[in-house]
Amino acid sequence: MFLVINTLWLLGTLTVVLAPPALFGMFYVANETAHKRGFDFRDFFSGARLYFAKSWIWGALNIIAAVLFWGNFTLYPRFAGQFTTPLLITTVALLIVWLSVQLYAIPYIMELEKPSVGTALRNGLFTALASPLLTVCLGLIVGVLVLVCLIQPSFALFGFGALSALISTHAVLERLEPLACSKLVIDNEFRTDLEQELWEGDEVTRSIRDAGVRLGDLDLLPAPFPIEQWLSERELRHVKRLYGIGGLSYGNLSARKDATRFWMSASGVDKTKLDVPSRDILLVSGYDPDAAKIVLSVAPDVEPRRVSVDAIEHWMIYQAHPHVGAILHVHAWMEEIPATDVNYPCGTEELAVAVSDLLANEPDPNHAVIGLRNHGITATGESLEEILDRIEPRILRQVPMT
Repeated sequence: MFLVINTLWLLGTLTVVLAPPALFGMFYVANETAHKRGFDFRDFFSGARLYFAKSWIWGALNIIAAVLFWGNFTLYPRFAGQFTTPLLITTVALLIVWLSVQLYAIPYIMELEKPSVGTALRNGLFTALASPLLTVCLGLIVGVLVLVCLIQPSFALFGFGALSALISTHAVLERLEPLACSKLVIDNEFRTDLEQELWEGDEVTRSIRDAGVRLGDLDLLPAPFPIEQWLSERELRHVKRLYGIGGLSYGNLSARKDATRFWMSASGVDKTKLDVPSRDILLVSGYDPDAAKIVLSVAPDVEPRRVSVDAIEHWMIYQAHPHVGAILHVHAWMEEIPATDVNYPCGTEELAVAVSDLLANEPDPNHAVIGLRNHGITATGESLEEILDRIEPRILRQVPMT
């Protein structure tokens, strides 16, 4: 069947006018295959019709890019003089980036709820930059297939186009699948069963308040990634969801209350002003896995905020490591620390498990630092003061992008 799809794509390409819709039709079939939904040759025409307009927007952009690159390569050697070499090097670099983006652009269009060529190109750029090794390998594979077809055009009949589409689609889906299938644990269940003697807080909440002030003094609360200055609110949400980039907020703090409970900072609150227990600092008393809810014990006369989205991560660490007395999460970095491999979104059970598993492999899980890729660090210790004393000399305020 892939030979049939590949033949349909070649026939459409030969007409020139139908080349972009034919390409999108082939990628549509590749997307159906990657999702294991099954397909037949009619899906090729369905995809071509569905993405006809988008395919020509994409095609027009590539035609414009091709003209510009051709013009640069033609004109610079004639008129640039002493700047010829650096300008040509820059043009080659931009061409490589543009081609790298195209490896992912069409598969991303297929995955968007509201298909947008601009959004797909932006996603392709982020993916190419965040996964350079994957991009190089994918580019080499597709490049070899194209080269073989150019040397021996008859090989194009044997499914090389469809194979390239399938490889690119799988590359995008493998990146999206951990994010799309993650289990978010961000809902809260508030129970007004907090003991009266804790309504005004205790020594633990005071230690969290003091640690929040110290974080401000250490300049660890501002975001190391000022991308909110460059992206719109909608774009910012998209980047955070897709890539797990979390260096856009204030981090969080927690400290153990007893064997099963811990106090934790609220979400969206200024960490230098953790003044009111049950509002700014909440007592996490349980986790309901069936409902995916964090259970909070609060005072009856206080309107509580939501607890930090990382509560599930802290919960799992405290449960697995009973000697951990406190946990600190900041959007900063330290060299030579173990780090998560997948950019699971904040507040997901998968990220919590990944961090907890890495912690378990440390020589001393009770005094360890784990990196969250493209995000920050999670540090454990006997107290927040002890954690800050330990990490302060080594902390880097810029989170590396990988």
